[in-house]
Amino acid sequence: MIWTSVPAYAWDISSRTGDAEQAAAHRALLDTFTGRPWWAGVCWWMWDDWPDSGETPAALAYTPHGKPAERVLRERWGAS
Repeated sequence: MIWTSVPAYAWDISSRTGDAEQAAAHRALLDTFTGRPWWAGVCWWMWDDWPDSGETPAALAYTPHGKPAERVLRERWGAS
């Protein structure tokens, strides 16, 4: 079994974003698994539809929404 995840990160103790690492992890996963006959897909955790809710500072939230990782997903899956 192969496990992969974004680097360890906790928004409540971090003072800087992990945007570059998050985008790199998304790209690495898609580069590695896309096209494999046994791979059915992936479930991305924590896609916030409400990034301005105040629950988590937007720049530090786990969501790829509005970050470089979202661009990676859109490049790969062609969403507009």
